[in-house]
Amino acid sequence: METSIEVERTKPVSPVELLASRRWEAVLFTTYAFSISFFESVVLRELQISGCKDIWVLTDVEGYAASLLEERATKVGRDYRLIPVLAPGGVFHPKCTYLASSEGDILLVGSGNLTFGGYGRNVEVLDVLVPHLQPQAFIDFAHFLEALATRPEIAVPDTAWAHWFAGRARSANSSISQATPDNLPGKPPALPGDSQSLTIPGVSDKVSRP
Repeated sequence: METSIEVERTKPVSPVELLASRRWEAVLFTTYAFSISFFESVVLRELQISGCKDIWVLTDVEGYAASLLEERATKVGRDYRLIPVLAPGGVFHPKCTYLASSEGDILLVGSGNLTFGGYGRNVEVLDVLVPHLQPQAFIDFAHFLEALATRPEIAVPDTAWAHWFAGRARSANSSISQATPDNLPGKPPALPGDSQSLTIPGVSDKVSRP
């Protein structure tokens, strides 16, 4: 059965329009550059309107450090998780978004960073993938997440998210994809305790929950 997004495949669709298209229960973003002010004022706002509470952002350590210089970052570590990724000898450069919903999951793969430019001002490309039309893409994305969490040369301070989203992507084309995250094996990990601090060797900046 086609979703409303697929019916209008010839119509340009922006990432923000997709975020507002249904109630998302868990979302994972990967990006190189990251703007906290843009994310909290635009992307996070759309997700919170729909009631989404499990939101994860993975960014390269350079984008992570630069984002901490922005003012008015009030929700990081409280309403979403920001995780730096260190790739020695290179950078963490994928721009993917996994949107999980009881109405069906969607995988976005594009060229835009999680910034004002990447979501609007720049000329970017965006592929909108759905599991029953592109099932192999979801399997490949699961492999990518598992490799990211287990390869010793890549430093990621928190990998709890990887197993849940990888499992979700693997099962997205089956009947289990119509269940809620509570009914799937495991659940997106909750924020630990009253504070969250993420750090990796060689990166002195931290994100602390107020």
